[in-house]
Amino acid sequence: MSPLYFRRFLMLTGRRTNFWLLAAIFMLVVCSCSQKPSPPRIGDRFPRNELHELNGKKVTIPDDFRGKILIIRFWQDCCSYNIHEMSSVDQMFDKYEKKGVAVVTVHTGKSRKVAEEFVAMLKIRYPVLLDSSSGIAKRCGIFFVPSTFILDRDGTVRAKLLGEGKRDYEKLVAAFL
Repeated sequence: MSPLYFRRFLMLTGRRTNFWLLAAIFMLVVCSCSQKPSPPRIGDRFPRNELHELNGKKVTIPDDFRGKILIIRFWQDCCSYNIHEMSSVDQMFDKYEKKGVAVVTVHTGKSRKVAEEFVAMLKIRYPVLLDSSSGIAKRCGIFFVPSTFILDRDGTVRAKLLGEGKRDYEKLVAAFL
């Protein structure tokens, strides 16, 4: 192969390489800009979300609870295990509320009326927030309920509990007091 052909080959190959390199960089930029935020993991700051309580009051998580240890529990009324676990959370809340522990539950799916009946039956005192489209639950990586996050006083996720289970919420919260 003569030197002239070799130079032309390098020029053409170089141009193609530059084209494909630029195309690859462009695709990486476009794809990375359109990605949804990942669900919060342990050690991440919990994402800011605005929801409404059953009474209509707007609540911003975690901003409205800054300086408190916050338990955020995602639930639906169709799960019978919620009766036991929410009662357990309520007892822990009674004991630790004055020490800076706050609890909110996020009712996913179903209607406001169904949530109100469930809360009245259990006599829950802590805020029950509504996520009727389950949009916030999905953004937080919640695809089955119950699921619970425990946040420290700065709004950082310190524990993520997925699914049902007999849990000692007092022991979990006491570690952060």
